[in-house]
Amino acid sequence: MSLAALTLGSVWGCGNGKDIAFDKDGFPGPASSTFRGFFASEGEVGQMAVAIALSPSSLAPAWNAPGASVEATGSATPEIGAAVPLAGTYDTALDSLHLTGSSYEFSGHVAWRNGVPEATGTFTSPGDDGAFAVALVNSYGPQIFCGQLLATGDTQVGRLGYVISGVVILGAACFSSDVEAVPLEGELDRTTTKPRLSMSGATVSRSVDLHGVMDEEAELSAGSWTSTGTSGDASGTWGTALCP
Repeated sequence: MSLAALTLGSVWGCGNGKDIAFDKDGFPGPASSTFRGFFASEGEVGQMAVAIALSPSSLAPAWNAPGASVEATGSATPEIGAAVPLAGTYDTALDSLHLTGSSYEFSGHVAWRNGVPEATGTFTSPGDDGAFAVALVNSYGPQIFCGQLLATGDTQVGRLGYVISGVVILGAACFSSDVEAVPLEGELDRTTTKPRLSMSGATVSRSVDLHGVMDEEAELSAGSWTSTGTSGDASGTWGTALCP
């Protein structure tokens, strides 16, 4: 059954007085959409979970209902400390997502990539500002990786996070010297013995390219990065593992 299934309507359930939503194949669809991914800044990388009270087929422009504000909840789990509960809304007219909790505030946008709904955006907190990305939970994942950006001599110069859904990669490179995170997009090439990753992205002040290899058995990935920008050219290595 397609994840992009269009909800055609609803019928009354026998004797229970509840609406049952059906997808285009005639089967009941999920009442909510669950996403998992990461949030990253120069100081931390952590896991993020989001639930939107709509079926996947009702998300993003192609299948939107009339504009409405729908409940969204979630959590942000930093590397150190307890998970932070999040609450907010998803706007069906703008496909925008807004969540707050404790000292965190997340703002983003939902879009379909390679047949899967995903949300990307930015967040603010008293300590750091950064970026996030989450993908719909399905039979293909997603997988969430957290790690470091290193310069010559293995000196840490930033943090790296990304989420893989199928072959699509969404990430963020957060350099210690930058004010804003660099949003990344890329692909996972599974045609080789060890899958290869490639990601790139840019802000006003910096553009970044990353390439690497995934060791699926060890659940690790590593590679190299290059950057050009207003502060000059730079390069180094990176390494990530599945987020704990």
